[in-house]
Amino acid sequence: MVRYDAERCVWSFEVRDADEDASPSTRVVAAGSVPAKEGFGDHLALAYDPVLGEVALYLNGEKATESVEWHPEWDFSTVGVDVGRTGGASTAADFFSGEVDEVRVFDGALDQDAISFLPILHSGAELDPDGPDIG
Repeated sequence: MVRYDAERCVWSFEVRDADEDASPSTRVVAAGSVPAKEGFGDHLALAYDPVLGEVALYLNGEKATESVEWHPEWDFSTVGVDVGRTGGASTAADFFSGEVDEVRVFDGALDQDAISFLPILHSGAELDPDGPDIG
C-alpha cells in the first residue's frame, strides 16, 4: 500500500508477506518526499521485481526509497488491486485523502529509465521498447 503521512509530510509504502491482514509487513518511508503544491499532482510508482525479489517507491520519476527485499507468499494472478483504499469490498479502510486521476498497471517490472518517463506520458500512451510514446 502506498500512502501519504500528513503529520510527517512523507510518502511511504507497506508490503505484506501474505494476502492477509495479520501477515507480517514491511513499511518504507520516502524521506524528504514533500508532496507537490495544491493543484499539481505527484506521480507515484511502486515497482516490484519478482526476479530480484525487491520493491521500491518512485516519486515523480525518481527513486524515493531504497529497494527492499520482498518475497510475497501469494499468487498475483489470483488477487485484486485496490486503488485509493485497503481491504476488500466488505472491509475497505484507509481511504486515500486526495484525488487519483490515472492508474496504470504493467505486466512486468519497469527499470528506472522507463519509470522516469511515466510522469510525462500523456493519457493512453504506451511504453514502446524502442522508446517512450510521449507525444
